[in-house]
Amino acid sequence: MSIRGSVFNIQKFCLHDGPGIRTVVFFSGCPLSCYWCSNPHSQKESRLYTVSELIKICLEDKPFYDESGGGVTLSGGEVLGQSDFALELLDELGKLNIHRAIETSGYVQKQNQNDIFEAICKKTDLIIFDIKHYNEDRHIEGCGVSNKSILANLKSILDMGKPLLTRIPVIPGFNDKAEDAKAFALLLEKLGLKQVELIPFHQLGEKKYELLGLEYKMKGIPQLHPEKLQYYRQVFLNHGMECLL
Repeated sequence: MSIRGSVFNIQKFCLHDGPGIRTVVFFSGCPLSCYWCSNPHSQKESRLYTVSELIKICLEDKPFYDESGGGVTLSGGEVLGQSDFALELLDELGKLNIHRAIETSGYVQKQNQNDIFEAICKKTDLIIFDIKHYNEDRHIEGCGVSNKSILANLKSILDMGKPLLTRIPVIPGFNDKAEDAKAFALLLEKLGLKQVELIPFHQLGEKKYELLGLEYKMKGIPQLHPEKLQYYRQVFLNHGMECLL
């Protein structure tokens, strides 16, 4: 019987999840519990797809991928939480010469996490890696898990020489101070990274919490606009890093 994966959304013609025009497949489930999460519905069991069913959907837009240098991005939730399904899907996309990207927190819940992470990275053409916090205690407070394995997995990507885009979601009251930016910059500098992208906090998830009847801890918190993060960006520039915003 073919492996089935739980997917809560499929978005076409996306432009911000890797190069070119892309189809983004959102995997259900995430081992992190970030209190600002904009996709609370990702935690619920969603529609089950076989790999062949998803491939058929993705192939509908292959002419756009070929024309724009785009492809397919696996997002979530957390891709690493359904590793067997992700590996099979990435393998089939590769056979069709479709560019493959993943968006990940870098956290694997299973025991053989290093093997799982490396296996998926090897079948991926671009890894978009979100770092939530540089401090382990604060990471546990905000996301429910330690960041030790996350940072180790980030280093392993660099050791493999895989194409990488590191992102920092900037969250009010969690990691939005200038001293936070400096600590992030020092961490990334130590790893040898030269580029980072900032993702300003937004309120796109607030209505989703209301519809699901869930408490939203960021309710009423103003979203961060790019112009309000120039001080944050400048810290990375001062460290000789390219900082996208």
